[in-house]
Amino acid sequence: MRQNVFREGMLWGLILLTIYAQSVQTTREGVNNNEIHNILMRLNRIANVTIKPHPTETCRKIRYRTDISKGYNGCYKKMITQTFCAGQCSSLLFPNKNFLTAGCSSCSVTKKRIRNVKLYCITGVRKVRVPIAEKCGCTSCRIMTNSIPDPPWKSRSKRFQQRKEEKVMKIALRRLRKNSKSVEKKNESDMEKLRRKLKKRRRRKNKRKNRMKNQTKKSRKNKKKNKKKEKKKQQPPKKQNNNPKVKTTTKALTFRDMTQLLFSFSNHKT
Repeated sequence: MRQNVFREGMLWGLILLTIYAQSVQTTREGVNNNEIHNILMRLNRIANVTIKPHPTETCRKIRYRTDISKGYNGCYKKMITQTFCAGQCSSLLFPNKNFLTAGCSSCSVTKKRIRNVKLYCITGVRKVRVPIAEKCGCTSCRIMTNSIPDPPWKSRSKRFQQRKEEKVMKIALRRLRKNSKSVEKKNESDMEKLRRKLKKRRRRKNKRKNRMKNQTKKSRKNKKKNKKKEKKKQQPPKKQNNNPKVKTTTKALTFRDMTQLLFSFSNHKT
């Protein structure tokens, strides 16, 4: 009798222990789920929840042959092997909560590369950039809420966006100023436009005149030089005298010289 009672007591004890352990596990799981949910809610208004796909569900890469030349007129046919992602992924939903969960994870491209393909067209060779999927995977779920403050990383991104917008605004203002100046010039009176055109024409005419003058001056100088050269060629060569020239010198005659000349003249007559 005592042994039977002991065995029954042991059985009841084991049953109670198993029930207690199961209840503790369920409460712990509930606490963990709540903690995870609170963390996600604190992170961001759009919280990215990573989801592991079910082993039976497939998100894989599929290959197929396509003709790229369809979108381009006047090009020869070009077939290439292209890839795309297809399959199903698991979804996520928090029940009995006051926020929305987007329809979750779709099969999408996680890694891609771009391939440059040459198309031979009538006009010539043309390069086309074709994106090709290398890896596929399940995307994450987005939880949309409105009562959660922004995290620090998002505030930084907001500052970055603000700076970007400021730069864009500065560039836009510069362009507007340039456009306004061009508009002002367009709105000027016709008389001013005509005056400017006439000034430009006068400047061009003056430049042409100066060029013509310089050319005429140069041409005149060249003509004179050529004439002198031709005259020198046409003139006969000078005769060379073998006898040297006798130099004659004239001096003032004195009284004695005059008497001598008269005496010689009288003697010559006699």
